[in-house]
Amino acid sequence: MPHGAIALAKHAPKSGARVLDLGCGAGDTTLDLGRLVGPRGTVVGLDACEASLRLASDAARAAKAANVTFYTGDAESSSFDGELSGFDVVFSRFGTMSLRAPTAALRNLRSALKPGGRLIDVTWRSVDPHVRRMLLEGAGFTEIAFEAIDVQPRGESVGSSSWIITATCPVCPM
Repeated sequence: MPHGAIALAKHAPKSGARVLDLGCGAGDTTLDLGRLVGPRGTVVGLDACEASLRLASDAARAAKAANVTFYTGDAESSSFDGELSGFDVVFSRFGTMSLRAPTAALRNLRSALKPGGRLIDVTWRSVDPHVRRMLLEGAGFTEIAFEAIDVQPRGESVGSSSWIITATCPVCPM
């Protein structure tokens, strides 16, 4: 089971939730999230690559995923208002690994969440948890937790390791 699927199995958004999939690429995880939140929920896929978003939109149409939409943007420069605000969950599968200004980008992502909303961030284990905790705290997140994941593909001699990082947007705005 891939890292993102493990994170979704352990931290699935609730039915009816509103979810932002950061760095959605061709939309595989976005469609999975759409199935999890069901027809009363909504999922917005966000990615900087327009070619990937065209593939994602085609996949969503083919899957008849009416609760899924896609936007061009990124964590650092997108304005999270209107359609891009009030999320219950921001999910990222390796989408926060190469932020140029991580604290500012994470603060911007926090602004996309409604009070009490959750960030679920899958990163490679090479990310230093102490540094990531400081960045998340600096961005105003609380209740930060790290869960180690090890994946050993069948027939492969080398596996891979990641963190599932969860954090909460405070109920009181900062």
